[in-house]
Amino acid sequence: LGGMAFRRTPEVATGNYELFVANNNDWDQNGNAADGNEAGSALWRLNPDTGALIDEDTSTPATGNQPVGTLPAGARITGLAFDSQNGSTLFAVDSVGRIWRTTVSGTQTSRSIPIVGSWAQVPITGGAGPAGFTGLTPGPQNVQNGAYSQMLFASGADGRLYAFNQAGVLQSIFDTNNDGVADSTSAAYQAGTRGLAFSPLDFNLW
Repeated sequence: LGGMAFRRTPEVATGNYELFVANNNDWDQNGNAADGNEAGSALWRLNPDTGALIDEDTSTPATGNQPVGTLPAGARITGLAFDSQNGSTLFAVDSVGRIWRTTVSGTQTSRSIPIVGSWAQVPITGGAGPAGFTGLTPGPQNVQNGAYSQMLFASGADGRLYAFNQAGVLQSIFDTNNDGVADSTSAAYQAGTRGLAFSPLDFNLW
């Protein structure tokens, strides 16, 4: 897998989640293995409780399982994250340091992304990003009164952690010299990381 992202199901108020995963490998689009009808990398939805694949088009069983949509052409996705806990904008990062964005639509029965112009590249500004990303996650939702809740955090192949807003602007939030003042858009991280996530326990329980 090239990344996964959870979100609360938009149509349900509480207690229901959806799981989306990026598969960078070819998949069999008609149910017949290795018959020359294989398609490229795709975005899929899984049952978050069982991990079972969800077929997004059950109208014609002969077509085999169908994905939410394709991934960015020529990109090897390494991380996924939604813009909010029940948002429809899905972000992705790839192995050569690019950020992508698309919109997930449809219903609980069938999700999809636009067929034309499925993914838009989000330019990175405000500094230099890494040569490649290895993971992506939404920012913590409650820390410092939600100061990071609309940010995205990504691990780089260079062993650093990056923060940027949803427009791709790097955020200077890291204190790299321990003087109490944020001075950098990235910080030393665990080299070789393949994925990251913040705990939802980011608030005082008492």
